[in-house]
Amino acid sequence: MYVPSWREGPFRWYLNERPAAPGYTPPQADARPGASARDAGSLWTPLADPAVPPGELLAPWRRVWALGDPDRPDGWAPVPDAGSPLHRALAAGWTLTARSEYRGDVVVELWERR
Repeated sequence: MYVPSWREGPFRWYLNERPAAPGYTPPQADARPGASARDAGSLWTPLADPAVPPGELLAPWRRVWALGDPDRPDGWAPVPDAGSPLHRALAAGWTLTARSEYRGDVVVELWERR
């Protein structure tokens, strides 16, 4: 998942869609089931129904990778931010098993269900 959600566009391109990328697109916990940004003609994958509680969106997963910068929200929101509420749900009930920062701007975290 991307935290905040707007981080998806550039990260997804770099990780999955650039010419030398491996081409694997991991599932997103906050995405509408079966949806993709490419199919939607958008930079962002359509999000799940906002009425679905974070715990329900996270229910299928034992481990979740969070990519972005959850510690520094900047207020810019070109799309609804479903990633930050999910990240707060992870922090409240999951175990952070790995965290890496890159240049103070990008954070990668691995969360595992307790």
